[in-house]
Amino acid sequence: MLDHGDVNTVELCGRVATEPVYTHTASGWDHYGFVADVPRLSGRVDSLMLSVPSYILLNTEIHCGDVLRLKGSLRSRNVHESERYRLLLSVRAVSAEKLRELTCENRVELTGCLCRPPVYRETPLGRRVCDIMLAVRRRYGRADFLPLIVWGENALRAGELSPGDRVACSGRFQSREYVKRLPEGDEVRTAYEVSVGEFEKEAGA
Repeated sequence: MLDHGDVNTVELCGRVATEPVYTHTASGWDHYGFVADVPRLSGRVDSLMLSVPSYILLNTEIHCGDVLRLKGSLRSRNVHESERYRLLLSVRAVSAEKLRELTCENRVELTGCLCRPPVYRETPLGRRVCDIMLAVRRRYGRADFLPLIVWGENALRAGELSPGDRVACSGRFQSREYVKRLPEGDEVRTAYEVSVGEFEKEAGA
């Protein structure tokens, strides 16, 4: 019996900010990575990492400045930086089409299991926030580990979860800058995560 994995879908629209460059080969196809700027309704822009297999480039040339709508899934990988591993997220596209105009489109649908205890906190302004790490299975046993940030009443409910609980959620893929304090001085870094809009614990989980 085939293992079809959990739900992991992404649909977004963005403007290509860097030229695609070769990154790796998988499943018999070369893959090319680039950054796209994806607008929010608020006017802010998320600079997100995208990856396309070469079969897409055979039909759709992608260059800096192009506006694309992509469908795919979120992928995670650990990158070794400064004697530590850093979790990086990207969208692996399965289809891409060029558009004339940029639209605010960025939706992620996920189901998976919590793989560590949630971290609940409140901001100095009293806003409720909860960070969770979701393990989302691919086919044939592999998994992606995706950081999620949950807000408000959903954050309260997320804070009551335990590792192994299954959840379904939707939201957007986003980038966020933060300051890392290091012995040699402060360093601005970028974190990638899913900001959750809808969230529920799966029945029976």
